[in-house]
Amino acid sequence: MTTNLEVELAELGDALERAVARQLERPRSRRRFSRRRTIALVAATALLLGAAGAGIGASLLKSPAQESRGLLDASATFAGTSPQCVAVAPQHFRCTVDQTPPGLVVQGSWMGTKMATVNSERRVDGGCVAISDDGRTWDCYLGDLAVKRGVADPTFLGHYLPEPAHG
Repeated sequence: MTTNLEVELAELGDALERAVARQLERPRSRRRFSRRRTIALVAATALLLGAAGAGIGASLLKSPAQESRGLLDASATFAGTSPQCVAVAPQHFRCTVDQTPPGLVVQGSWMGTKMATVNSERRVDGGCVAISDDGRTWDCYLGDLAVKRGVADPTFLGHYLPEPAHG
């Protein structure tokens, strides 16, 4: 979401710059009305972006420690594994566990196994995919990035998990 949001914000900024430039090029007689309209448009856009940014920040931006906790709170698979996560990007973490997860028997390899993650309110906020055969290294994604990577189902995001899932 952050990458899409950054692109959308850049496009919106460019559009606003073009609109202001057009307004300034118009004859002075129309400028008073146009200037008011432009100011109102800029104020409304700033308010909207501020609200969206606050909501996104509150729901999607996590620290590595919060993501580590999110693994444990979402899935019993990670019980006793001491996950340690590092941020790769605002919505992407690389997490390692100190032992092969005991919670699920995988024949041959953990590679490609997917697990949900939750936020501090125990709501599904993304998911992780095993990137090692032994299940000790995971790539975790938040929000729509998890959906785009095929790690989370969009209909499952936001669901409340009262306790870690088993199996």
